[in-house]
Amino acid sequence: GSHNPRLLAAAVIAVACLFAWLLYRATRPTLADDAAGAFRAEILHPDPERLYDYIFEFQKEQANLSRDKYVRMWRSLVEPRLSKFRLVANDKPVVEAGGEQGIVGWRIQDSRGNTLSLFTVVDLTDFGGRLHAFDSLRLAWVLEYSISEGKALSDTGATIAAWLKGLRQDRNTLESLGITKWPRTYPWQRPLSFDEVERNLQENLRKSATLKETP
Repeated sequence: GSHNPRLLAAAVIAVACLFAWLLYRATRPTLADDAAGAFRAEILHPDPERLYDYIFEFQKEQANLSRDKYVRMWRSLVEPRLSKFRLVANDKPVVEAGGEQGIVGWRIQDSRGNTLSLFTVVDLTDFGGRLHAFDSLRLAWVLEYSISEGKALSDTGATIAAWLKGLRQDRNTLESLGITKWPRTYPWQRPLSFDEVERNLQENLRKSATLKETP
């Protein structure tokens, strides 16, 4: 009998699509690969152009963060602080949180020999492992704070204080680059203004201080 050419064409397309999907599944980077790639671009061989590709797409939109803005922010606010440290060790990437996060642990040292242990963390998405748009900026704030305060960031309160001090210090520069919004954890949450971020950090700092005082 005669074959329906439309059905045949549809079948060929379906098989081609299935093959392309299977090939993609077999060759796409794993979450551990993406964690290693983000660590490489952020710490091992710093490259903001490459690091930009690992940022959540929705956060780029929320913060109106173009590649050019991101690279300029990185060069002016992240790189100078990061350059005061040297990488002394890093772990192999691991996948944790039930397969939802890829993590690379690493240690860096300042000029006085103080060592900090930190992590690069990517979250699983449909597009691979992704990290927060301002992950490197928050890291830079933590590094600077650890030097200026001369102490390890052993508790949540110190990290929040580092972020608060960093935001206040860098806000004018961020705004001059056209960056005025802080993206959220999930796409359905609206981005925050810097005033709102500062208020939240102040509130969290107060709570952490209260918790520390509680016996």
